[in-house]
Amino acid sequence: MRGFCNISRKKVRLVIVIITLTNILTHTYSQENVNTGKIADYVTDFYEWYFTAIRQGLTDEYQPRFAANDNGMSTIALEKYIGNLRRHHFSDSLISKEIQRYQNCSEQISNIEFEKLAVQFEDIDGYESIGCDFFSFYRWTLELEPVDGIKIINIEAVNPTVVVISGQFYNEDSSGRYFWNKRCEATIRLIDDHWKIDNIEIVSN
Repeated sequence: MRGFCNISRKKVRLVIVIITLTNILTHTYSQENVNTGKIADYVTDFYEWYFTAIRQGLTDEYQPRFAANDNGMSTIALEKYIGNLRRHHFSDSLISKEIQRYQNCSEQISNIEFEKLAVQFEDIDGYESIGCDFFSFYRWTLELEPVDGIKIINIEAVNPTVVVISGQFYNEDSSGRYFWNKRCEATIRLIDDHWKIDNIEIVSN
């Protein structure tokens, strides 16, 4: 009986040692082996493209647009917009959520002739009531006014496959930078050996 207890204690100690070593190795990997600086570039590259497209008035590139289908009825064209999100390393999951975001609007306007859509609603409230007011604000800053840039303020390697990037929005002029009271929290996830932007939340400071 005494020998059995000794064996059990040895097994427990071995399990504890294995768990401890696993935690140490995982921590070391996530902090030292994940190239967080390069991963942060996914966020800055996306927002640099986004802000540039807004400044250049490339509306079709950075947001959906109303369009006519083959029958002349109203629909939402997403191809260019979604293509750009994919090109900037958005995950399939996040893209699916983004497409779903406009589903109700698309259904609501599907019985309206495209040529009559502009006169169907008198003001923004009409579009808002059916979830079609996406053109009235900037989707990836949740602001009404354009933003000039983003500054990365924090990078956290949560584990070997998840990194959270925090970025502060700002505008600038000849006097310097003026930071907004909102920031983005972007979750970058390793999916099939490729880092993808899997979530973006806009939060107030």
